[in-house]
Amino acid sequence: YVSPESEIERMCRLGADTGVPVTYLQLQYDWAPDSWRKQLDLVARAREQGVDITAQVAARPFGVLLGLGARHRFLTAPSFAPLVDLPLAEKVERMRDPQLRATLIEESRQMMAVLRDAMPTAAQLLDTFARTYPLGDPVDYEQPYEQSFSGIAEAEGRDPIEVYYDALLERDGQAISMMTLFGNSEGNGDALYEMISEPGTVIGLADGGAHCNMICDASTPTWTLTHWVRDRAGARVPLEAAVKKMTADTADLFRLADRGRIA
Repeated sequence: YVSPESEIERMCRLGADTGVPVTYLQLQYDWAPDSWRKQLDLVARAREQGVDITAQVAARPFGVLLGLGARHRFLTAPSFAPLVDLPLAEKVERMRDPQLRATLIEESRQMMAVLRDAMPTAAQLLDTFARTYPLGDPVDYEQPYEQSFSGIAEAEGRDPIEVYYDALLERDGQAISMMTLFGNSEGNGDALYEMISEPGTVIGLADGGAHCNMICDASTPTWTLTHWVRDRAGARVPLEAAVKKMTADTADLFRLADRGRIA
């Protein structure tokens, strides 16, 4: 096992020895939710010593989008196989059948039980309705636990997987939810806010094209300005700081001298 801190130290040494810029992706992990602080402390100390190292941090939790038109919990259930290639409207109609609903839910439970036995770490990461949320309209990437499928289930006295199943069929099967994997350990964006506010970071870790039916981060600049600058209920990022993070700081990191500034 190689600790993340030792990896950061190695990258700092690499930057010091070669003089070349170094960048990496900084995440918050549920199994070590405060480790990012130690890692960014190492970065800050290295930068004070002249090392050109920059952490790329996310503007919203890192996760995957779920929906009938993308990935979802029931996709690999045996009884879902006949539905895979059906048009969306027909798929929704079939899934509204109470018997098929009960069968798919039970098969999904059984598959997750097998995963827990075979790969407990993967199961812990993926079996988390407490960190899976309906995105809504407009989308909201920082929602409290009460709006997660587990939170909704508690309030309604239901099983989270049943709440999730029914949510898949909303908006005629076009509803989207998000399963957050990293950056949401406390159920809020406070850690991300602190990471964004660090001087040794830029906003990155955003996939704008690949895996477009699972990850769609092209709206990160818009989300940064609307949520972190304008709308967030908690601590916010000053407008000028957010703009600088996404323009001048990013251009400097990649040595793009012809952009990032207007003067």
